[in-house]
Amino acid sequence: MSWKDASWLFVDTETTGLKVSDGARVIELGWARVDNMVITRTGNWILDPGVPIPSEIQTITGIKPEDLVGQPSFKDVSRKFFNEMSSVDYMMAFNVKFDK
Repeated sequence: MSWKDASWLFVDTETTGLKVSDGARVIELGWARVDNMVITRTGNWILDPGVPIPSEIQTITGIKPEDLVGQPSFKDVSRKFFNEMSSVDYMMAFNVKFDK
């Protein structure tokens, strides 16, 4: 199969910090699915991480604590996201070293 005929999922996240091991949590998850070089679906969620957002992260992301009120958690959207992720041939993530 040519890469042009494949299905792709492009993903980007914003987090409360640099490392999960330090307690960082996802506060935004965005993705786009591409089939045969055409965007077929997209998703974007602002997520309540259940922890405070450090001021430096608010400055970098533009996401403030008031933006998270009433938003779903990562757990709430994870099934839909993982279904998308498991249904594609390839996945690309922006700046993975930073987000992991």
